[in-house]
Amino acid sequence: MKEENYGVEPRWISEEEFAEAVDRVFDWLSASTPLKVVRERLDKMGLTGEKARFVVDVARTRFKAKVKFSRWREVFFTPAGLRWATPEDVGAALQERLKGYSMADLGAGQGGQVIHRQESEETVAVEIDPLNASLALRNVEVYSAEAEIVVGDALDESLARRFDPFEVIFSDPYRGPTSTSRTLEELEPNPLEVMKLYGRVERAGFVFELPPQIREERIPFDAELEYVSFGGEYNRLNVYTGELRRCSKSVLILPGGFRIEADPPYRAPPSPTDPFSREFGPYLYEVDPAVARASLLGEAVAELPREFYLLERGRRTLLTSPQPISSPVFRRRYRVLRRVRTLPEVREALKEEGFSKASLRFRISPEEYWRVRRSLEEGLPEGREKATIFKVSGVYLVAVMEEV
Repeated sequence: MKEENYGVEPRWISEEEFAEAVDRVFDWLSASTPLKVVRERLDKMGLTGEKARFVVDVARTRFKAKVKFSRWREVFFTPAGLRWATPEDVGAALQERLKGYSMADLGAGQGGQVIHRQESEETVAVEIDPLNASLALRNVEVYSAEAEIVVGDALDESLARRFDPFEVIFSDPYRGPTSTSRTLEELEPNPLEVMKLYGRVERAGFVFELPPQIREERIPFDAELEYVSFGGEYNRLNVYTGELRRCSKSVLILPGGFRIEADPPYRAPPSPTDPFSREFGPYLYEVDPAVARASLLGEAVAELPREFYLLERGRRTLLTSPQPISSPVFRRRYRVLRRVRTLPEVREALKEEGFSKASLRFRISPEEYWRVRRSLEEGLPEGREKATIFKVSGVYLVAVMEEV
């Protein structure tokens, strides 16, 4: 991570003193101690300026780490480090596939992957930033994992030779805060350079955890592409080569671990339809984004005991079916109550169905969103009942979300 510069060295205090300082600040903040008082207490401990800022930032970041890590009260991340850290469930699923292999982690950041490595699996992690490496070591200890942390450049040839015996080369390359990360060349270290340098030795394979924006046509080598969603959001594109490759494309839906694996020729997606066709609903399904991004819609519904039709494909993928069904491949399920062509008709439908609020689920600018929503909700009865409004092929669908 190169977005933060604290102006402190990794060994400015002992690891024990640093951990104790972060724990103390976290406890003070948990007790709602004002930040001014926290800084005064740190000053008495001899921690001022950038050192104090660093300790406070790591302690405060723990509160945000709750959404990614089960041991959020104990971890050591900076704000940028947490931003790029792989969620615990996602990292654990990937490392489950690498269980039993020795692994070199190139560009380990603050340790989000190596926290899952065990004593029986020889692991070395390389990180170019000394401060990140020191935090990675702390996180390895928090999770009672086993990994050697080395400070160095993963693309240094002399360092690379040290890792010749390792069976798996793993890398979650860094991408800057302003990078669109749509090509491999933007990443650090560049996966193509990693494969060239570390491919001199026969291995079980390479694994790259890539940003979700990268398109499969930009990956110029034979590999399994694993599209990963976490909590209903498309999260990662994992790439496996060599004997680690199980198929051409796969989908992993977390939490839960539901998988789809496929090789060409891929199944055709459901046939398209429109809101006023005889094939329409009344049940509407929002497809998990990893399934949609992998273009495995056909595989996703092939084994389900219902016939589905494609309503919309793009930023949001919607299917319709005459019967309700639950499946991990569906992010949400809705029951459509009305199909109308104008917003005044939507407002009338909301009144007649007894709704008090409406959520708009179609492409609309933020400013226009609130103008339209306020106009629809004006005059509706008080209450908690909320409708969801879709717009497909010029038709508004007034729907209610159901439990999947």
